Amino acid sequence: MSTYLARILAFAFLVQFLGGMQSSGAVFNGTSRASTGDSSNAFSGGTNNGLTVSCWFKMSIPSSVTLSKDMVILSNRQNSTAGGNFAFEIKFNINTGNLEFQARGASALLTAQTLISQPFLERWYLVAVTREGDTFVGFLDGRQVFSTTQAIGAATNTNGITIGNTTDDAKLYSEVIEVAVYRRKLDGFEITPLIFAEQPVADADLRGYYKLRKSAVAADQLRNFAATPPAGTDPLTANGTVNFEDANQAGEQSTFDSHRNGGRDATVPLSGAFS
Repeated sequence: MSTYLARILAFAFLVQFLGGMQSSGAVFNGTSRASTGDSSNAFSGGTNNGLTVSCWFKMSIPSSVTLSKDMVILSNRQNSTAGGNFAFEIKFNINTGNLEFQARGASALLTAQTLISQPFLERWYLVAVTREGDTFVGFLDGRQVFSTTQAIGAATNTNGITIGNTTDDAKLYSEVIEVAVYRRKLDGFEITPLIFAEQPVADADLRGYYKLRKSAVAADQLRNFAATPPAGTDPLTANGTVNFEDANQAGEQSTFDSHRNGGRDATVPLSGAFS
């Protein structure tokens, strides 16, 4: 059996048996964030600056809101305008209308890279960015959307991770699930299955894995599910109210949610799913 076929069969098996309660993501309503520091530098990259960061998100900006700052979804710093290194930042740029990725190393700031041009509201997206050496590669819903090589230097820091409002009041109106940080570059064939599957928690390079789902066990909602979470990163600390709500029968789901357990848990069988 070829390695490729083996991966396909293993992937199909995983999709069939992943189950659990369907829920919307953690809801950030412009007044809250979930964050943690990282004294071990584990969230800022591994050997040869190896890094992968990914998440599902759905922007839900009220019509009454006018954004005055970029909307940061996921960041390796708590203040979106502060100097210093940060290994990743995924944000909605209010000037371009695009979802962008940026990072700053010891020698330079990475030129902003577009992950999504003019993203829709109320639509689930899976975004991921990898780094190895000086090369950054971005993925949208499992498909590569950018690749750039820029020498920015190591982005080592102890900032940890922030999801939601930053301390300089950059507000987030979004739902977020499945936040993951690896200390290595994932290849494309590893990223594409994340549309349908949870992260492989046995991977020793997976250092941050926040499912951000409603759970009967409240402590699991902000828990770091990585097998070996860095000290102090489990759980996230909520500032303000981070809500966890069940999806109702009319609710949209991510492709990830609608396909789990062979699609049997889709709120409206696969019809509310977007890829």
